[in-house]
Amino acid sequence: MLETIEQQLAATGYTALRRIKCQVDDGVVELRGSVPSYYLKQVAQTAVLRLSDIRQVHNRLEVAVAPGASA
Repeated sequence: MLETIEQQLAATGYTALRRIKCQVDDGVVELRGSVPSYYLKQVAQTAVLRLSDIRQVHNRLEVAVAPGASA
């Protein structure tokens, strides 16, 4: 299942989502790591929820905006 989740995140086309760490336990996925925007945080969650075996996502991703960039 973990490999399927990683493939789903990679399929979004956003390289930042390839660095996300995932943990799966009985249909519950926990996403950890850092993304550069709230939009990508939501994209990651939505991509994982599209998988039929996933019941719930705990989105623990942090938004780390680069210095000088706007959120």
